[in-house]
Order: sequence, then structure tokens, then C-alpha cells
Amino acid sequence: MLVSDKIENINRDNENKITTLNNTIKITCECMNDRTKALVVQTRRETDRYGQEITAASSSLLASITEHNEQMGVGTDNLNQEINKSKE
Repeated sequence: MLVSDKIENINRDNENKITTLNNTIKITCECMNDRTKALVVQTRRETDRYGQEITAASSSLLASITEHNEQMGVGTDNLNQEINKSKE
């Protein structure tokens, strides 16, 4: 085998390896993009779920505070009426 043939074989082999490597890199990038997109979707879903839970808990707490204030207001009104009656 001539030296030029050996060089040509090495060149061809290197080109094949580079093509294979490029294809592998391309596939890897596509997979990483798909995984990243999936993680973004999952993160958005979890964030939405946590937001809904926080909103529900806040609404419940607000309702409890409102109820407490209403009860205290009625109690205070009654107390004021009793104080006014006792002054008469």
C-alpha cells in the first residue's frame, strides 16, 4: 500500500469520525433542549399549583380574620350598648 493511499484512508476515517461526532453532538443538543423544555413546563405547573395553594390558604385566612373581626365588632357593639345602658 502506498503512503498516499494510507493518508487517504486516514483522511476518510477521520472524516467519518468527525461526522459521527457532529451527529452525536447534534442529537445530544436536541435531547438537552427537549429535557429543558420539559423541565420548564414542569416548573411552571408546580409554580402554578403552589400559587393556587397559597391563594386558597390566604383566602381561608382572610375569611377567618373577617369572621373574627365581625364577631369582635358585634361583641364590642353589645359591650358599648351595655355600658351606655348602665350609665342611664
